[in-house]
Amino acid sequence: MRKYLILIASITTLASFGQPLKVRLFSSYNLSNCWVTSYHADYHILATDANFHVIDTIDDLLEKGIVKTVHFKQNGSHISIYKSGEDFGKYQGLYFVSNKNTGHFIISGKGADRIYNGNLFLRVYQGKLQIINEVELESYVAGVVESEGGHVTEIEYFKAQAVLARTWVLKNKDKHIEEGYNVKDNISSQAYYSKAYLQNSKAILQAVAETKDSVLLDKNDALVFGAFHSNSGGQTSNSEDIWSQEISYLRSVPDSFSLKGDKATWEKKVEKTRFYAYFANVLNLSKTDTELQKAILAIQMDKRKPWFDYNGKKVKMRNVRTEFKLKSSYFSVEELGDYVLLKGRGFGHGVGLSQQGAMEMARQSFNYKEILKFYFQNTHLGVLDRYHF
Repeated sequence: MRKYLILIASITTLASFGQPLKVRLFSSYNLSNCWVTSYHADYHILATDANFHVIDTIDDLLEKGIVKTVHFKQNGSHISIYKSGEDFGKYQGLYFVSNKNTGHFIISGKGADRIYNGNLFLRVYQGKLQIINEVELESYVAGVVESEGGHVTEIEYFKAQAVLARTWVLKNKDKHIEEGYNVKDNISSQAYYSKAYLQNSKAILQAVAETKDSVLLDKNDALVFGAFHSNSGGQTSNSEDIWSQEISYLRSVPDSFSLKGDKATWEKKVEKTRFYAYFANVLNLSKTDTELQKAILAIQMDKRKPWFDYNGKKVKMRNVRTEFKLKSSYFSVEELGDYVLLKGRGFGHGVGLSQQGAMEMARQSFNYKEILKFYFQNTHLGVLDRYHF
């Protein structure tokens, strides 16, 4: 009973200290099993109801300092627990928690194993196993920086990405609140595939620490929408060209820093009749209209254009990108036998910070404040303060 009360006290303290972020893990997958291995911490498993209210403790499942693996398996609307082949019962929800919130654990599910700090919630929600990492904000930010661009060594880029990651999650903290968590771990929110622990983690953690509590604000001191993409191809996009909403600080700018990098250019062949037919259908014209075909072949983008305009009728280039699964909507067209050859620039929607451009700016000795100022016009840095959870 005493252990149970201590655990409840530790959860209450943790929840009141800066309100840890709740991130849904493996959100791109439909999991029914996962294996969790604890390291270097006194982790315990608490039974909860479906709303994560603690109702009981499962004693002596994990002892301090001993590496142990637990298997969680969806069992209808409940979750079963197994350790070393032994069945420890099934529950509506489970809370995998450390007394001191100082440990880390490995999750094996789909794809590569993942390493996280903090605690775990598990439950079945709308018929699916839901796994949620409860993690302190700055640990989450470091994990995002590594997941998004941890392969480089430029610390000023890491700082810029850290500020954006922090700003984005604070602005979007209620995105999935009705589903029991704040954000997902995939690119529909921000990539968060592990804590920062790989080869450049020391620099990433330093960058996060040195920008701690910093957020990016607009002229009205509101949190900006911290959009970013892989590579602009040499010019960023206006927000309204992609999302139909004009945002004052997300303006198209020439971006010479993004003319290099493995995502700066691309090519793709598309069957010519299919390509012509798509434009004809959108414009409500004949797919054999030769003048339309000539106009399509004349697409030559020296700068980003949000629309293909033909005799006053328009096709949104963003939709072309989606239809043909292109890396960007920034491309030119050439005829190539039975195909059209699309020669493209950039990777992603093009709004906000170009990650490869920011990396190049850092290589050229621009600091993170200058990088953010370049991609987000009429903005300034502020302190976390009232924007916290």
